[in-house]
Formats: sequence, C-alpha cells, structure tokens
Amino acid sequence: AVVSTQSTGRSCPIVTDVVFCLESKTLSRANFTYRGPELPLRSIYYHASGGSYLNIYNLELQAIEIPFFQFEKDTGWARAANLSDHVILEHCSTSPHCEPPSFCDDMRQLFQFKATQGSSDIFRGRNQSLFFRLDSTGKWVSFDRCV
Repeated sequence: AVVSTQSTGRSCPIVTDVVFCLESKTLSRANFTYRGPELPLRSIYYHASGGSYLNIYNLELQAIEIPFFQFEKDTGWARAANLSDHVILEHCSTSPHCEPPSFCDDMRQLFQFKATQGSSDIFRGRNQSLFFRLDSTGKWVSFDRCV
C-alpha cells in the first residue's frame, strides 16, 4: 500500500484516485469529475453482495451492467441525510481522515436514495440487469440489451 504517516501519526494514502495501465504497467492520477452512472445504486449493490468488490463492466457489450437484485425502500434513512459531516465520518468511515472531499455528500445521496427507492422502483418490475454505456459526448446513457 502507498501510505504516508502524517504529523498526527495516522497513516493516510499518498495517492488516491489512480489508474493502472496494463499495457505500460504504469500508475497515473485519475481525476474523475463524474464517477459513472447510478452511484447510489452501485453502492447498495456492493453492500448487498456482502462487501465484495464486483466486476460490473460487461466486456462483451462494453458497458456497465448492474444485475437485478432485491432491496427495499426504507424511509428511515431520510433522517440520516441530515447528519453532520462529523457524524457521517464517525459512523460510516473506517478512516475518516483519509476520505475524499465528496465522501459526506456521497453518503447523504446514498441515504436519500435508500429512503426513496427500492428495487421495484429502479428495475420497474423487470428482473433484468440495467445497462449503461458512454455515448459520443462522453455521457453514460442507459440502454436495453435487446437493442
């Protein structure tokens, strides 16, 4: 791991948001301004899988594929969207001193999503994957696999 000890004595990543090029075997900084489609849904899918990292890129279709999975809307999460940054970092992060600046806002977006959406809202009663690919302008757009 690439870490540095800060003056506080805590270990913290020196480099975050990196890309590894398989061809050149080099690391490069990845400055993602947009992290792909459906970030809250992908977060719920990750946690529903038991916290295992999942490959959601469909190489054959050159698209992101989020397989159908069950999850329920829970309006109780709406209160969590109003928590302070300090509380969110304390309860939702294993390393609060190393989180990216967007961490708390991302968590609030996830809490709001969980409060208002369930699998029936997202998958619209179809037990099928959702697919997204980049269009000619560089935006992620949804599409049906049959098209």
